Amino acid sequence: MNRSINNIICVLHNTIMFAICFSLYALTKDENIYRSITAISWYDKPQWFKKCLLLMITRANKKIEVKPYGLYVVNLRNFSKVMNAAYSYFNLISNITKNRN
Repeated sequence: MNRSINNIICVLHNTIMFAICFSLYALTKDENIYRSITAISWYDKPQWFKKCLLLMITRANKKIEVKPYGLYVVNLRNFSKVMNAAYSYFNLISNITKNRN
């Protein structure tokens, strides 16, 4: 029974970590796209290109926010806070179980 609970927890943990990492990957790509678009030399291009570039910059300027279940925003800062808290809880539980044995 205890082993099956551990397996379920492991699967849930891996699923949550995958979702968070995928979200952070998408956010990083969003920033790279914005930097690439703004680095294009536009001044010697035709008018239609300038309009398209302006539209792309306007769209890329809006930051992507990933909100799982509408509860919180997933970004690198929040991810690091969650990981720090998880590590602290893990150490606390680990120390408590070691002291009991």
